[in-house]
Amino acid sequence: MFSAEVLSGGEVLFTVNAGLHIGELDGSHSTGVDELVERIDSTGLVAVADPDIEALEWGKFIAWASVAAPAVLTRLETGTCLSAPGVAAFSAALVLETTAVSAAKGVTPAPLATFPLADLLAGNQAEAAVRLVDLGRVLAESMPDHRVSILQDLLRGRRLEVEETFGHVTRLAADLGVSVPALGMSYGLIGAISDSTT
Repeated sequence: MFSAEVLSGGEVLFTVNAGLHIGELDGSHSTGVDELVERIDSTGLVAVADPDIEALEWGKFIAWASVAAPAVLTRLETGTCLSAPGVAAFSAALVLETTAVSAAKGVTPAPLATFPLADLLAGNQAEAAVRLVDLGRVLAESMPDHRVSILQDLLRGRRLEVEETFGHVTRLAADLGVSVPALGMSYGLIGAISDSTT
């Protein structure tokens, strides 16, 4: 997982270098993946060959969606956003709903070093919200200026990737018969925000 933001003066604020995971969708090993990992790793960016890229994609998407929607709706930095109990409760709903879609698809999401998914799933929604508030406080202290990429796009007046993210998972949930009211609400609201900025 990487996170960076281009600042107004053109400088790049690089906040997370936890690894770019690369792998074949079918889980097979390939020399092409190994070569790509080696080349990226040689630049100073952390790259990792991952045998279960689909599980990692779901883990990353769950983390991203649970932060992206509240960030766009509040326009707050990640730590500040998650530190608010009401926002954390909404974020917890997004975690649980997106995880349910992943499970219905037959994928167990991979854990991420930067997001405590297993801890969030260990209890109920209220307990997950408390854990997200704690995470928000840690992020506010360690990365006070961190903004999720979709918020960076919004603040720059760019088109938001709503259909490719919230739209996709909402349609997938409908196909799989999974109820996702918080994701559906996020899809509608963020879609309207995106339409008004482009």
